[in-house]
Amino acid sequence: MSNDSFFDEQTDQSRVKAAFVLKYFLAWSTIMVKGLRRSKIAFIDLFSGPGYYEDGNKSVPLLIVEKAIELDYLRANLVTLFNDQNEDYTDKLRQKLVDTPNLQLLKHQPKVFDSVVGSEFTDEFNRLNLVPSLVFLDPWGYTGLSLDMINSILRHQGCECIVFFNYNRINAAISNPLVKNPMSDLFGEDRAGKLQVEIDGMDAVERERKVVEEFSEALKEKYGKFVLPFKFKFDQHNRTSHYIIFVTKHQKGYEIMKDVMANDDYVDVDEDEVPSFTYVRPNDASQGTLSIARPFLRLGDSLCSTFAGRTLTMVEVFEQHNVGEPFLKKHYKRALRDLENQNRIVVTSSTSMRRKGTFADHLTVSFPEQQSNG
Repeated sequence: MSNDSFFDEQTDQSRVKAAFVLKYFLAWSTIMVKGLRRSKIAFIDLFSGPGYYEDGNKSVPLLIVEKAIELDYLRANLVTLFNDQNEDYTDKLRQKLVDTPNLQLLKHQPKVFDSVVGSEFTDEFNRLNLVPSLVFLDPWGYTGLSLDMINSILRHQGCECIVFFNYNRINAAISNPLVKNPMSDLFGEDRAGKLQVEIDGMDAVERERKVVEEFSEALKEKYGKFVLPFKFKFDQHNRTSHYIIFVTKHQKGYEIMKDVMANDDYVDVDEDEVPSFTYVRPNDASQGTLSIARPFLRLGDSLCSTFAGRTLTMVEVFEQHNVGEPFLKKHYKRALRDLENQNRIVVTSSTSMRRKGTFADHLTVSFPEQQSNG
């Protein structure tokens, strides 16, 4: 699909992407405004498009603004900034915003720009003292996206990024000397050079794993402590098209986005309800690929090994183990119940009441020392 025709009709993949952004924004903004009492927060979309598709479906900018109008805690606190270098898109977005019912209820009216995204944005983010901001970086390809810009956003308190990572185009570009500079911008010069050498001769699966892993590690080098990729495949082929990659400094944000990404109707899950963090169309023949591996079956042994000789609450077990794993809190509760039934752990409660078959967050779990093979 060409850039010109992209906004003709919304695809299921675009719907899923927009749903991720909106659901996470609502959870994040609730914490920032109601929990942390921030008087001003921002949503920034640097590649916004026109805000809608010709088939009538709305994209991220209009979804965010309409939700801000609907919710009183956002009306006075949310700043929205939208940008797209395509002036036709920004003209359409401005008109759609003007036509949005009750737009005047927002204390901070949406601002729309039509600038080319480049190093000037990085300089501006470094110069400014940003309020807590959720920044959506959704370029058509990879032009304008850079590690320095992401870091210039993440360095500010309360700022997080949702990044469109166009694997299909980036994979082709890594080995192309004509686009060496954009790849250096994206991965860092040294990492990009090493990656070009390391992926030479790899099969497609290993190459993809390495490319995404290296970009994730690049994000973690400064501010992006927690990184969560979600894969999308081409509709007609069993090949990866792109990823949505979430990056944050805070584990709570990571856990919230993990729940968001795991609970969409288009996410492939195995028979243990472990999500693959991969978009799969309904009735797609490739669904259920996780069932072969069934990663949940190794979770109990992994917990016993990781926490041998230690006593922790259920929540501490979850928080210290789940990063980088496909499991949600419900899987940890299930695994701990299984271990308790097998007499492999000792569970205590600070209260006398415990409903049968449950595993509350406050329960304390004692793991035995691992037996030495010697």
